[in-house]
Amino acid sequence: MTCRGRTLREQWIRAKYERKEFCEPGNHLLYEEGAFLFPYLTMVLLCGLPLLFMEFSIGQYTRLGPVHALARICPLLKGVGLATVFISFVFCTYYNVLMSWALFYLFNSFGATLPWTSCNNTWNVVENCSSGFPGNTSHLQSASQQFFDQRLLQKTNGIEESGGVRWELFGFLILSWVIVYLCIFKGVKSTGKVVYFTAVFPYFILFALLINNVQLPGAKNGILYFVTPVWDKLFEVKVRLLMSECKK
Repeated sequence: MTCRGRTLREQWIRAKYERKEFCEPGNHLLYEEGAFLFPYLTMVLLCGLPLLFMEFSIGQYTRLGPVHALARICPLLKGVGLATVFISFVFCTYYNVLMSWALFYLFNSFGATLPWTSCNNTWNVVENCSSGFPGNTSHLQSASQQFFDQRLLQKTNGIEESGGVRWELFGFLILSWVIVYLCIFKGVKSTGKVVYFTAVFPYFILFALLINNVQLPGAKNGILYFVTPVWDKLFEVKVRLLMSECKK
């Protein structure tokens, strides 16, 4: 009875933590002005939430992982479970690359001067670099854009030049995988503790950024740009593709 009760508690804890994960802010909550919120929320209500509760129901009923849970309902659906695991792996590899970029920025931000705020670095192309975009900007790049292109990615002139291995990013990528492993290696218990931080901490960061941004010159115009709907954007193909990315 004790083992069964412990198992049931663990299952309900998992559901609680998964609901917390679902409530985290998306990567493109505001895109192409505020009009994107309407199709985004529509797809969440019509697609995201039904799929989420369906997976919750199947998981609670079968008490199994995605592969065996769907196979228990119908053996033909075992491939669907395998596909979900594979998709999760693909997304993990993609997001870990973004995490390595974030770690690169984090470790480069401990200096007295942020390296992406000036054009006095070895990787800058001084002739077309600007830290403030004064005057004619048709042939200029921001210092932050040059930091991303020339320092972080070290872009080549074309696809015919493969370039070398970015060992710094490779190290940060390994560190990202280590962080992921430390977050999940104990199963639901360790993941749940991490979710308490990852689901709440972004809101504090966004609030801090909001306080900083409203004090900048022209802050009102910038905020209005993001929240004012431009309904013509809804008919663009790029926005419709993002609408279809409704997932957990």
